[in-house]
Amino acid sequence: MFIKNKCSIIASILLFWISSVSGQELYYFTDKDSVQLGVKSATEIIVPLGRHRITYEIDFSKPISSSIFELPGSLSKSPPATDNPAMPSATVYNRKGEPLYYTLLFDNGSDYFSEDLQRIIDLDNGKIGFADEEGNIKISPEWDFTAPFNYGYAEVLRDIKKERIDEEHWIVVPNSSSSFKGYVNKNGNLIKPSKTKKHEKDYNLGDGEYLPYPFRYTKDEQDILKRFEEYYEIINDMSLHNYYSSDSKSEVSLQFEIIRRPTTDFPYYKIQGYRSQRTEDDYVFLFNAETQTFHYIDYPYSLDQENIKPMKEYILENLERIIEYDKQRTKHKSAFPFDIDRAYQKWN
Repeated sequence: MFIKNKCSIIASILLFWISSVSGQELYYFTDKDSVQLGVKSATEIIVPLGRHRITYEIDFSKPISSSIFELPGSLSKSPPATDNPAMPSATVYNRKGEPLYYTLLFDNGSDYFSEDLQRIIDLDNGKIGFADEEGNIKISPEWDFTAPFNYGYAEVLRDIKKERIDEEHWIVVPNSSSSFKGYVNKNGNLIKPSKTKKHEKDYNLGDGEYLPYPFRYTKDEQDILKRFEEYYEIINDMSLHNYYSSDSKSEVSLQFEIIRRPTTDFPYYKIQGYRSQRTEDDYVFLFNAETQTFHYIDYPYSLDQENIKPMKEYILENLERIIEYDKQRTKHKSAFPFDIDRAYQKWN
């Protein structure tokens, strides 16, 4: 299992419009040398200086409006062994200043959220689990390592170690004959692969093994996905314009599934795009049940308004980008061509 490069997500993906969970505004603060980092309110120190050092850009002018926040580095006095893949990146706190867990180091920062779950490390036992964007631990940290969630499942491992393959990359390998690899669903339940495919959308693990199709919908949710089909053809065509594959169009076309439901702090259904059952970060959409409208949300999926676009605006912007791209590269031949001018007229 290779650890691939990906843009680091320095800060956790937070719900930016939560006014103040604890009834007071919190701010980052530092010392005169701008080295130490802490958090305070107008009346008290929430996280004192001396625990964390500034390692990336911090906006000291804006209040911390989320229910959780992270500060770089861990509280541990002794670093993990060099062959331990569970390396902490940052400490996550609640608004009372209570440390909840560490984020897993991935690339040069905190692990990114995949299917709205982030890999975390227990403060005490150093094991890996998963938490959501509001700091709720969804899967208890009990694994020596895990892969990110994909298509409703995460690969989990015990009794393994890290083995470097070059200066930047490493893999995890068995540590003994007792090493274990399995798959958990979002409830944290171990699911045993089957040699029989029971649903056309079962998760294909390769080597003739399958995991059950993980998505289940109410009638209303089925209707949402049915309505989303209005945009499917154009989104899929745009996604394939610069995509090269010897596979057929049907084999590489996008598949969309609902991966998150509305909550008090998140008033959307989140619709995730997959290609060949792998998450596609560039194809994530929202449905607002109150306004009955679809929107595109840009990576890393924060709820800042500039990050959310109406569907028509998103489609036209991408068509214009494709048209300009083709003008600059007259010899470009798409493996999956479509009538761009006709599509632009339809959506304009």
